[in-house]
Amino acid sequence: MELQHFAHEHPFILKEEDPTSLNQTLRCKICCLPNFIAPFYACDLCQHYVHKSCAELPQYLFHHPKHPFHTLMVSFGQNYYKCNSCESYYTNSPTFTCFQCDFHLDVKCAIIAPITIEKVVLDLDDQTTTTIIQHSTHLHPLSLISDGSLVYTCNETCWYFLHESCAEFPTKIQYPFHLNHSLLTLHLCLKCVATKIDAKGSIKYRYHEHLLCFALEGDILVDDQCSSYDSYCKQSTAILDTKEFCKTSPYAFYCLECNFKSHLLCGPLPFIIKYEYHIHSLFLLECLTTEEGVEDYYCDVCEMERDPRIRVYYCASCKYAAHVHCLIQEVINIFKGGRKLFRIMGEDLWSLEWDTPTSMEEDEAKSPSILIDIMNALPQSDKDYLKKFYVWDDSWSKIKGQPEKHKHSHNTIQSNLEDEDVNWILELSSLEYNLDHFVKTIVVPRFSRETRELKAEDLGLKLVTVEGYKIPHIVASVFKRLLSVHGDISLNCDKMPSKEGRSVLYFILCRILKKMGTTKIADITIDLMTEWFYNIEIVKDVGFEVDFVVFYILSRIVPAFFGTQAKRLEHEIPAMINKRMEKLQQEMIKLKSQLEICKDFPPKSEFMKECLAFACQKKWSSSCEGLL
Repeated sequence: MELQHFAHEHPFILKEEDPTSLNQTLRCKICCLPNFIAPFYACDLCQHYVHKSCAELPQYLFHHPKHPFHTLMVSFGQNYYKCNSCESYYTNSPTFTCFQCDFHLDVKCAIIAPITIEKVVLDLDDQTTTTIIQHSTHLHPLSLISDGSLVYTCNETCWYFLHESCAEFPTKIQYPFHLNHSLLTLHLCLKCVATKIDAKGSIKYRYHEHLLCFALEGDILVDDQCSSYDSYCKQSTAILDTKEFCKTSPYAFYCLECNFKSHLLCGPLPFIIKYEYHIHSLFLLECLTTEEGVEDYYCDVCEMERDPRIRVYYCASCKYAAHVHCLIQEVINIFKGGRKLFRIMGEDLWSLEWDTPTSMEEDEAKSPSILIDIMNALPQSDKDYLKKFYVWDDSWSKIKGQPEKHKHSHNTIQSNLEDEDVNWILELSSLEYNLDHFVKTIVVPRFSRETRELKAEDLGLKLVTVEGYKIPHIVASVFKRLLSVHGDISLNCDKMPSKEGRSVLYFILCRILKKMGTTKIADITIDLMTEWFYNIEIVKDVGFEVDFVVFYILSRIVPAFFGTQAKRLEHEIPAMINKRMEKLQQEMIKLKSQLEICKDFPPKSEFMKECLAFACQKKWSSSCEGLL
């Protein structure tokens, strides 16, 4: 039997013979000790002899109970060391070492069985038995004794004790508050234990089926786009680079039962905060702008600029505004106190006085179904009509419960300008007030290029029952407000008469209205405008009375959008054009130099003249002529 050992270049051969027959004193090249007995490993070429037990030691130990945070590597060159487990001193003996921590384990302590249990009969007459265990935390066997409570104690001379309950802890667990690290061994990560939040500190988030926990100090890391359905990080990539997001990045919400994670600014925040340095309570607002034309907005706590698109705490009486991160300690105290009054993103734009969180939760309890359920229950005629414009996964099983990853597209005004964008923006300078021309020549041609999909996160939305309609809870407040202001605008819907089909269309409409409510004019893009027109035209074609929405977009949003885009003609587009011209000029210089070379044909060098002559002679010959 051969063994290719990681510490020796030649293979070791397993010897079964008596080592004394070799007529020499053998000393193990690993542990430097004699006392050889068969079998043992040998490399006769180098006259290296190794104990079988030493040769079969693993090279690495991962997540060892004594030192779970780093990998231990076997080392054979330690002249003198102290074992960090049994505290014995060793000379020229193998050790498992963490060089980063200067941590050592002798072989016996390193390869000891994690936990073994056996019953031992102490007295044959009365059949007295006791339990003896070999535990990973101690070198010697431990016996179970009663000392007021059941404890394990060392059978040797060590003063070592373990509670029975502590000894029976599992050797490895996935600790809920240790999500970004590996499996934990018996020694918990103390930092993660310190972040444990009891049930009082958990948060009932209306748009997630499980309780959420609040994490701080960077223990939970959230990707660029979090799991929240509507969030800042899905509206604009520019918002992720703001100071508000950077300042709140160490804090997050997460679910213990699934991989739902949310940025602090995208998740549920306390509705009211009492700040010790302000006389009145501060209320959470989704955004706060003041007089028209004002460019700069400031926080009254730190007196630094704030982004008017991002949530803010505000006192209307004093016109006092504060960054969320400037009140982070007050936010943390509320979460630790377990108070339940939280505000979800976008709620304050649409909620009515009678629309309380309690009533919404009661609606959800009565209607536990999700959107895909009513999609599958649609009459075939309704389903066929919808599939002319949208696609979706009928099964939904492969993505159920998995948060969807989003991709940034041309979703923000900061996206790179394309040639076609420049062309239509240049047209704005001469455009008269003709919105039909804008819609027909710029918006409508984009319809066919856009993929319309009801995504996994849409299909999994929980439904609430409102006035007989089953509406996804994420837009329930929008739908209630729509009914209160305009009534049921689907009564003349003839192409999709079923209540289920109209519920789906109401979701599509309310999703657009909510998006409009949370999008600033400065962040509207031509693609986003196209999305709004596309969906509204479908709902209108079915028979929904949405002329008021179309009129609002054309009379209020489009002119402001035009002005925002035309503003780009002042600096952004000229800078881009100048940059392109510089690049083209450099390319022209390169092309001209290449053209000058062409003018010097035929080449003047004798070598190239010979090549040209040879080419004229051989150009119709076979490429392998004379090769074989």
